[in-house]
Amino acid sequence: MTAGALREWGAARELHTRIPTLDASLGWALLHETRDPAKALAVFEEGINNDSKNAVNYSGATAAMAVLAKGRRNVCGFSSAIPI
Repeated sequence: MTAGALREWGAARELHTRIPTLDASLGWALLHETRDPAKALAVFEEGINNDSKNAVNYSGATAAMAVLAKGRRNVCGFSSAIPI
């Protein structure tokens, strides 16, 4: 189901790049369902440009950045020393 929804959202974005709330919805799906914080962050950033009054784009970008930072800390071996 997730793959189908992502395809539909992608098709909608190709038809009209500035659909309000689309980037926020797609970003959360990428972050939570596909576990792709880098791609989610890119979509949330587009959402901030396209729908700057939608707080979900900002909270999603913050969440994606936190996940990406946590991953870098774990790779560096500092996960227990640096609180998140």
